[in-house]
Amino acid sequence: MYAREYLWSASFGSTWWERFKEWAEQELINLSMTLRDDSVITPVSESVTQLWTYHGTREFNYPFLKNAQVTDKVATSGWSEWAATRIDAMVGRSSDGLMVFVQCQNFGGENSAVTKNGKRKQTSYAWRNTTIGYNLDVFYNARMQNAQKLAAEWQNINIAEGVGPNGTFSTADHRWFWASHGDLDMSKVWPFYYSTDDYAKCCKVKQTVDPSGVFTANTFVVGYSPETAPKHLAAPCDIAVVRKPEEVFDDAAFAKEHADRAGLRAQAKGIATAKLFRPRR
Repeated sequence: MYAREYLWSASFGSTWWERFKEWAEQELINLSMTLRDDSVITPVSESVTQLWTYHGTREFNYPFLKNAQVTDKVATSGWSEWAATRIDAMVGRSSDGLMVFVQCQNFGGENSAVTKNGKRKQTSYAWRNTTIGYNLDVFYNARMQNAQKLAAEWQNINIAEGVGPNGTFSTADHRWFWASHGDLDMSKVWPFYYSTDDYAKCCKVKQTVDPSGVFTANTFVVGYSPETAPKHLAAPCDIAVVRKPEEVFDDAAFAKEHADRAGLRAQAKGIATAKLFRPRR
């Protein structure tokens, strides 16, 4: 199956206008593929990626607690059901000041860029044996009583059950830099982001090219330690924070809109919707 057929199979909207826009996008993709010059390499960021990349500042205009993990081996067979149950516990709770965001990604395979680039040893990017990664982020309305506490409790359970020697998702706490969270003091958290050997090599490079810490912009830097930190890290921050108006959510309408759209796409592909959706509790 060609790439254009994959994209076409996913291009079904819920309204005539959405279908028209997706049809137009597909026609442009087909045209570009027909007329393409194979001698010119187009970065994926300028081609397919832009069709699914999120362009907003953030998902919700609230503070949030992030939890992003990647596996250190193939996750247990029940990890997806466990994750879905954890998500169910947070969905539809904007009245409690809680909003959930979830993202899951597959990695790995001998022909994947993650694996091939790891063999080249050109970067210190760790955890090349990752198979799955997920984000379980919860936004909370700090003005509502107990919202932050409830968000923290939910996130603590995710970590306690999902990560560790008996973790449902991963037996070790492995993270990637684009989804850093929690303590950002690299002297404490580097094992989450680097293997021992890779971190030692990075520290050696840092000491060689930047012995005075000129390029130590914050605590989340290779080789950082409170004892050797440059003085500029202790300078007070006087940046003004501009708050945008907080959003109001209708969970029922939001869920129905997305369920209807998913149902139409499933029907167009011949998928029985009765088997598609998890039962409401």
